[in-house]
Amino acid sequence: MNRKNKLVWMCWLVYTVSYVGRTGYSANITAIIDRFGILNATAGLVGTFFFFAYACGQLTHGTLCKFYPKRTVIPAVLLLCGVINGILFAEPTFAIYKYLWLINGISLSVLWPSLIFTLSLPENSGDVNRVTFIMSTPTIIGTFFSYGLSALFNAFSLYRFFFLVSAFLSVVTAVLWYVSFPRLNAGRDFEIPEKNRSAELRTKQKIPTQLFAFLIILGISTAGNSLIKDGLNTWVPKILKDQYMKSDSLSIVLTLVLPVCGLLGTWLLIVLSKWMKNNLVLCGTMAFSMAALLGVIVLITLPGAAVSSCVPLLACFGIIYCLTAVINTLATAKLPLELAGAVNSGMICGVMNACSYAGSTVSSYALGSIADAGGWNAVFRVLLSVTAGMTLLIFAAFAVRYFQDKKKTA
Repeated sequence: MNRKNKLVWMCWLVYTVSYVGRTGYSANITAIIDRFGILNATAGLVGTFFFFAYACGQLTHGTLCKFYPKRTVIPAVLLLCGVINGILFAEPTFAIYKYLWLINGISLSVLWPSLIFTLSLPENSGDVNRVTFIMSTPTIIGTFFSYGLSALFNAFSLYRFFFLVSAFLSVVTAVLWYVSFPRLNAGRDFEIPEKNRSAELRTKQKIPTQLFAFLIILGISTAGNSLIKDGLNTWVPKILKDQYMKSDSLSIVLTLVLPVCGLLGTWLLIVLSKWMKNNLVLCGTMAFSMAALLGVIVLITLPGAAVSSCVPLLACFGIIYCLTAVINTLATAKLPLELAGAVNSGMICGVMNACSYAGSTVSSYALGSIADAGGWNAVFRVLLSVTAGMTLLIFAAFAVRYFQDKKKTA
């Protein structure tokens, strides 16, 4: 394996382990609700604190990550994540959970733009589609690992031991990165800020008007997309428990369908982008398909609906999660890597990730509150409205752009 491939896989390991360190709370949320006797909205507030901090951090780190010494900053972030997970293993009072997850969100928001920036450097860059696919799988593999291990621990009423495993993995990965990075990285570890930048560098910071308009539409759509994606990640175990009386461990095991479908979504993006060149059309098609599936979910979860099996609901969840992975991977990985030669890839990555986690911020607390007030069918109606709005926005933008281009060529 050559140096570039080793660097890609080292970045993959870092982000996978970081994802384990951030999804443990969601994976064990049903056990935590039972342990502390709290409402869905109260439990969801912890995720809201994390996502809010993560979204704000992305805006900052996306622009500044090129100035961070990657060899030391990335291990420091992993070590802090390990410490926080270690504290959760000790099972402190629930009142401080949201503050611990807030700190976790602030620190982990450093990683994604920093890793993408490192991989986008000319000395480290490789095949965009290949790197996009590899770097899109940590969210899926990390989620699968978190929910799978959590299901095992929940079966023996030992859910908090998940946080101990997560802390151990974070520490080991931090050491591996620190030791291996100088040998694997051929690009710049970091840049020193200069007051007088060259005209070439200043130009690279500017985004063309047409691209800027596209990024606004994609950013709004990514926010709605993540509201759905992370809403499913957080609440599907609780939905299965409430709707079909499944045990905690079985609910978590059934939720493993989602990361598997997410992996299919990253593959689907690579396939679709080869013959569907217009990114707006691709995103609009995904949003319309999600809206149709959410319409089905609303019907089968209506009070009194004669659907006793969870299989139809779970199948719809899986397909929707697959479609959300297409939009998320396009916005936060493929697009920044493709634009690396024209604009600051870390900045684009940070902005798109900030939009993504703005939607995630809403998903935990808001959806939990809606469920407490009106049940899960009310949640699905809200998500249906979101996807319908996304579809209209994307295709309206495409229509405007299409007629503008047609007028220019007339």
